[in-house]
Amino acid sequence: KAQYPIGTDRDGNVITGFYAGRTHTIIANTDCALGASENQQILETILSYMRKNKVTAYDEVTGKGLVRHVLIRKGFTSGQLMVCLVINKKMTKMSYPTAGVQKNTNEFLPNQGELLAALAKIQGMTSVSVSINAEKTNVIMGTMIHNLWGESTIEDTIHVRDSAERKLPLYRDALTFKISPLSFYQVNPITDREVFTAWHWNMRD
Repeated sequence: KAQYPIGTDRDGNVITGFYAGRTHTIIANTDCALGASENQQILETILSYMRKNKVTAYDEVTGKGLVRHVLIRKGFTSGQLMVCLVINKKMTKMSYPTAGVQKNTNEFLPNQGELLAALAKIQGMTSVSVSINAEKTNVIMGTMIHNLWGESTIEDTIHVRDSAERKLPLYRDALTFKISPLSFYQVNPITDREVFTAWHWNMRD
């Protein structure tokens, strides 16, 4: 899981990246070596859409602006991708059919179909949704999720090593999870595997 704030630079250009230490100033960056390789393409697709359609970034001081954060999840065993845009308020409902993209009568974003069509082209894209958070808060996600395209969840599987000593590369037991934008799920799948393996073999003993 990765969560990226959306804001503007000094010239008013829409950016995303990471907060500078102990500040709410965003350091522009779409390429993080710790995240999934698809994150950069997803973020640049969203930024391009926002700039083209003049979609505003949320301003923490004024409480104005539409897009607050972008949440990206990936199922590392399934390859499935999920994108959830956290937005400041619900837009006017309207019909916006777009060729090749699932029709939805709820328009939460300006020219929403264009963004959905672009994200749908990214390999592994499985779910695109919005989270409504109109509160002045540092809590990222809102409690209301609206699915815009694809499935409402993605899947990931945690495997158990065949040996408690972890000497064998093969896996035997596994748990598969359905993950939503609001799910609590370990962000590091390697850690998942090791914790699950340790628990599994200790319970057997």
